[in-house]
Amino acid sequence: MPSIRRILIAMALSFLLPVTGLTDEKPDLQALIKQVRLLRDVKPRVRVIEEIGKIGQDAKEASQVLVEAAAERSPMIRQAALDALEKVNPPLHKPVVALLVDNMKRYEAVDELTGLSEEAKPALPLLLAMLKNELASPNRERPGVGGSLSLGSKLLTAMVKIAPEDKAVLQAVLDAITFKGPGGVGKASAQSVSDVRATAIDLSLDDLKLDPKLHTKALMSAINDIYCRVKAIHALGELGEKAKDAIPTLKKLKLDMDESIRNAATAALEKIEGK
Repeated sequence: MPSIRRILIAMALSFLLPVTGLTDEKPDLQALIKQVRLLRDVKPRVRVIEEIGKIGQDAKEASQVLVEAAAERSPMIRQAALDALEKVNPPLHKPVVALLVDNMKRYEAVDELTGLSEEAKPALPLLLAMLKNELASPNRERPGVGGSLSLGSKLLTAMVKIAPEDKAVLQAVLDAITFKGPGGVGKASAQSVSDVRATAIDLSLDDLKLDPKLHTKALMSAINDIYCRVKAIHALGELGEKAKDAIPTLKKLKLDMDESIRNAATAALEKIEGK
């Protein structure tokens, strides 16, 4: 005998899910997208995802929710989401599949998404999640491609090229600059992490709409990374007057034991103070 819970779910679905073949009305795409996010049971969610797939490329607006679903743990949800994405947004389908299941093709997949430019925006949540994963596991190696070093940098670069004004992307740049391990920025300075940090510093100077105070604070934090100290100091100088909060720190660095640090700090101060 079916449980009360199953009966209630079935009743709910009878109202929520479009009945195909009985009406000429188009399914409510926004309602379907909400259902994918709100429903918790696997089978009802799979049914909703399949309905989105039936709409085809007219359901392109659902690309992001399908990418998000494709990254979930449930094999049924993942498969249904990827099948639907192939029908809804074919250009996005191939690189997303490669990112999720093929370690050997991840670098190429990131390049493909970068080439799609704004059309790759639905994949941003996946790229963000992968970047966080790379930073959290900096010493993990990728088969045949030289480890996570370049992948983290490529992910961040791709996101900036795809959506340079997206708030989540801007925050990701700042987070990469200030990334801290258990012991702080200095303790997080595995070469792979420092490579991503260096990339983030360079990207932060590419006309991104970053808050000057937060940008300055992030760069000052990066000075603690021995691999990125000079780059961070140079970047502060490039900000000019906007980096005036860094003046006390830079004045101290003019007395650093390392000549390259002293020279970088002196040059940065000249630009910030307008001398």
